Amino acid sequence: MPQYENADRDRAERIFKAREYQKTDAAKATADYHAALQRVRDRTQELKRLRLQRETQKNVIWLVTAHQFENLYRVRTRKVSQSFASTGVRWPPNNC
Repeated sequence: MPQYENADRDRAERIFKAREYQKTDAAKATADYHAALQRVRDRTQELKRLRLQRETQKNVIWLVTAHQFENLYRVRTRKVSQSFASTGVRWPPNNC
């Protein structure tokens, strides 16, 4: 057997083995890729849930504060109205 035939055969075997390894490794690489993608999606979903929860808390605080302000305004308006009632002046004025 000539020397070049052995070299060609060795080269062909190396290529074959490399391709076989790539085929077996491809399934694992694809699975790893999809697992990493799922972890990113899960983390994004968790961060979105936390952000919405935080925004909801801020909105609730804002609503409570606005409600307290509204109640305070009503109480003060009522007191002012009562104090003006004895003078005959209407409070709040009609143009408010």
